[in-house]
Amino acid sequence: MYIASRDTYHEGSTALHVDATAAVNVLVYAASDANGNAGGARWLLWKRDDVAILKEVLRKRFPDLTQDPIQCRHIFVDKPLEQELSAQGARPFVVIQRIGDAIFIPAGVPHQVIVGANSCYAGKAEQHRSQI
Repeated sequence: MYIASRDTYHEGSTALHVDATAAVNVLVYAASDANGNAGGARWLLWKRDDVAILKEVLRKRFPDLTQDPIQCRHIFVDKPLEQELSAQGARPFVVIQRIGDAIFIPAGVPHQVIVGANSCYAGKAEQHRSQI
């Protein structure tokens, strides 16, 4: 179970990262906003082939960062950075998730999540490979 709060500081509810295993995320609850609009989450997913571009752009943008810019889980891709990455060829797939929607994230795919309304709860099932 994953519980996320509203993104009030434009830092994302889940920063840019890559998971080692595939996962299915099902949104089971999302609070409505003050106007009664349905809550949900906005996912940004990049292709595995975009990792080199992502790292290059992020290292230039954050030159003091000593860790892997994707795995450090400290970087939030805001609109200006999303546009810069897209201009360099790393255009994300944008998925809007509503209650009941399942999002499949393949292993090794860079992604981040922004919760739009007050909060949401998602169930997550991961696929782990057994070791031989």
